[in-house]
Amino acid sequence: RTGWERHIFKARGESGSRGGLGRSALQFVILTLWAASVLSLAAPEIASIVGGERFQPAARVIPLLAGANAVYVLYLISQTGPMLSGQTGWIALITVVGASANIMFNARLIPLYGASGAALATLGSNLFMAASLFWTGRKAFPVSFPIILLLMLAATLLGPIAKLPGPFRIAAALAGSGFSLGLILLLRKAG
Repeated sequence: RTGWERHIFKARGESGSRGGLGRSALQFVILTLWAASVLSLAAPEIASIVGGERFQPAARVIPLLAGANAVYVLYLISQTGPMLSGQTGWIALITVVGASANIMFNARLIPLYGASGAALATLGSNLFMAASLFWTGRKAFPVSFPIILLLMLAATLLGPIAKLPGPFRIAAALAGSGFSLGLILLLRKAG
């Protein structure tokens, strides 16, 4: 987070740097989503290695938390627009509303789904905060909203994809890795 903020304010003073800043943000979010995907797709194996059979229920929660953390990174990146446009009050407001939503989601979902409910609550509130801040600062921050929407959708699908049988998870990990690498190479070439 600290490195990203330094990068923002350094790039703000450079002419023509907004497009480069947007490409840097996309690369960062894609790398984070790729890492979350690999973690999610390997969740059953990781849970078995770490704790054996008694940790196996954690394999259901890991993908949801990995997706929630990938969306949280998007939330941090989405603060760029409000910071660059001087609308920092929106960051505080959306964070307070997101934290309140998280508490309400937890109160409702934990009794129904246990740890998975808590992970879903975190995912939902992080999605709200990321989308709200991105939308608020979209004019100051040159990243396409449809692209961001697709990345958020991909993060929310980590839970269901992680439930696939082993060969499908391996194929999804390989396809996702190739796609992520291709996107990053395209973004680096463009900038």
